[in-house]
Amino acid sequence: MIDRSRDKESGKFVQKSEQKRKVRSIRLTDKTYDYLREKAEENNQTIADLIEQIVADRLLENNQNNSDLINQSKELLYDEELVRSRDRSPVKKLLSKLFGIDKDFYDKSK
Repeated sequence: MIDRSRDKESGKFVQKSEQKRKVRSIRLTDKTYDYLREKAEENNQTIADLIEQIVADRLLENNQNNSDLINQSKELLYDEELVRSRDRSPVKKLLSKLFGIDKDFYDKSK
């Protein structure tokens, strides 16, 4: 079970950082969500905490494995179980911004 600290007087959850968090919404496949949940639970974290940690550790930037991640992301983009064909265009845009590459890289013919 995930430990979520609460303020003893108010009963509210304790803020984890100085920066205020906002509720966000993203669409994920069950497979992706289950993977994130599993990894978060392994570290006694919430999925939000896991994503915050990925950003804090800058795991997606200047990583020597970036080329592997980029190539794997292209393969996963065309996995029908993960990404529906109608969702590929926004996912391409997201991945190209995330990795700082031209979105044309994600065209299947290349």
